[in-house]
Amino acid sequence: MLSKKAFVQAMTGLSNVWKELEQAVNEPAISRMWYEVLSDLTDEQFKTGVTTVLKTFHFAPKPADIREAAFASEPRLMAAEAWAIVRADIKAGNFYWGKPNY
Repeated sequence: MLSKKAFVQAMTGLSNVWKELEQAVNEPAISRMWYEVLSDLTDEQFKTGVTTVLKTFHFAPKPADIREAAFASEPRLMAAEAWAIVRADIKAGNFYWGKPNY
Protein backbone atom coordinates (compact mmCIF):
# COMPACT_ATOMS: atom_id res chain seq x y z
CA MET A 1 0.00 0.00 0.00
CA LEU A 2 1.19 3.47 -0.84
CA SER A 3 2.40 5.45 2.16
CA LYS A 4 1.10 8.97 2.54
CA LYS A 5 4.66 10.25 2.98
CA ALA A 6 5.76 8.88 -0.41
CA PHE A 7 2.57 10.20 -2.01
CA VAL A 8 3.00 13.73 -0.63
CA GLN A 9 6.69 13.89 -1.59
CA ALA A 10 6.06 12.72 -5.15
CA MET A 11 3.00 14.90 -5.68
CA THR A 12 4.90 17.94 -4.40
CA GLY A 13 7.66 17.17 -6.90
CA LEU A 14 5.18 16.70 -9.73
CA SER A 15 3.45 19.99 -8.88
CA ASN A 16 6.80 21.77 -9.04
CA VAL A 17 7.27 20.52 -12.59
CA TRP A 18 3.67 20.95 -13.75
CA LYS A 19 1.82 23.87 -12.19
CA GLU A 20 -1.48 22.29 -13.28
CA LEU A 21 -0.99 19.72 -10.52
CA GLU A 22 -0.79 22.27 -7.71
CA GLN A 23 -4.52 21.87 -7.17
CA ALA A 24 -4.04 18.12 -6.68
CA VAL A 25 -1.63 18.93 -3.85
CA ASN A 26 -3.36 21.94 -2.28
CA GLU A 27 -7.03 20.90 -2.45
CA PRO A 28 -7.77 18.19 0.17
CA ALA A 29 -10.65 16.63 -1.79
CA ILE A 30 -8.64 16.34 -5.01
CA SER A 31 -5.56 15.12 -3.17
CA ARG A 32 -7.64 12.47 -1.39
CA MET A 33 -9.11 11.32 -4.72
CA TRP A 34 -5.65 10.96 -6.29
CA TYR A 35 -4.43 9.05 -3.22
CA GLU A 36 -7.41 6.68 -3.26
CA VAL A 37 -6.90 5.91 -6.95
CA LEU A 38 -3.18 5.22 -6.47
CA SER A 39 -3.17 3.75 -2.94
CA ASP A 40 -3.08 0.12 -4.06
CA LEU A 41 0.40 0.65 -5.53
CA THR A 42 3.43 -0.02 -3.37
CA ASP A 43 5.81 2.83 -2.65
CA GLU A 44 8.29 1.36 -5.14
CA GLN A 45 5.69 0.98 -7.90
CA PHE A 46 4.50 4.54 -7.31
CA LYS A 47 8.05 5.92 -7.37
CA THR A 48 8.75 4.01 -10.58
CA GLY A 49 5.61 5.44 -12.17
CA VAL A 50 6.41 8.99 -11.09
CA THR A 51 10.03 8.72 -12.23
CA THR A 52 8.98 7.36 -15.62
CA VAL A 53 6.41 10.13 -16.02
CA LEU A 54 8.97 12.78 -15.10
CA LYS A 55 11.41 11.37 -17.65
CA THR A 56 9.02 10.90 -20.54
CA PHE A 57 5.95 13.15 -20.30
CA HIS A 58 5.72 16.61 -21.79
CA PHE A 59 2.36 17.41 -20.21
CA ALA A 60 0.90 16.94 -16.74
CA PRO A 61 -0.01 13.31 -16.05
CA LYS A 62 -3.30 11.91 -14.83
CA PRO A 63 -3.43 9.19 -12.14
CA ALA A 64 -3.94 6.58 -14.88
CA ASP A 65 -0.68 7.68 -16.52
CA ILE A 66 1.22 7.10 -13.28
CA ARG A 67 -0.42 3.68 -12.85
CA GLU A 68 0.44 2.68 -16.41
CA ALA A 69 4.03 3.84 -16.01
CA ALA A 70 4.33 1.97 -12.69
CA PHE A 71 3.64 -1.35 -14.39
CA ALA A 72 5.33 -0.68 -17.74
CA SER A 73 8.66 -2.18 -16.66
CA GLU A 74 7.16 -5.37 -15.21
CA PRO A 75 7.58 -8.43 -17.42
CA ARG A 76 4.45 -9.53 -19.24
CA LEU A 77 3.64 -12.90 -20.70
CA MET A 78 3.23 -13.32 -24.40
CA ALA A 79 -0.22 -14.55 -25.48
CA ALA A 80 1.06 -18.05 -26.25
CA GLU A 81 2.70 -18.30 -22.81
CA ALA A 82 -0.45 -17.16 -21.05
CA TRP A 83 -2.61 -19.65 -22.94
CA ALA A 84 -0.15 -22.44 -22.12
CA ILE A 85 -0.63 -21.68 -18.42
CA VAL A 86 -4.43 -21.65 -18.77
CA ARG A 87 -4.43 -24.94 -20.71
CA ALA A 88 -2.12 -26.56 -18.15
CA ASP A 89 -4.43 -25.46 -15.32
CA ILE A 90 -7.48 -26.84 -17.11
CA LYS A 91 -5.69 -30.12 -17.79
CA ALA A 92 -4.60 -30.39 -14.15
CA GLY A 93 -8.12 -29.61 -12.94
CA ASN A 94 -7.04 -26.40 -11.22
CA PHE A 95 -9.30 -24.27 -13.37
CA TYR A 96 -12.48 -25.16 -11.54
CA TRP A 97 -11.15 -26.15 -8.12
CA GLY A 98 -8.48 -23.65 -7.30
CA LYS A 99 -7.50 -20.07 -7.73
CA PRO A 100 -5.61 -19.49 -10.98
CA ASN A 101 -1.94 -18.42 -10.79
CA TYR A 102 -2.40 -15.62 -13.29
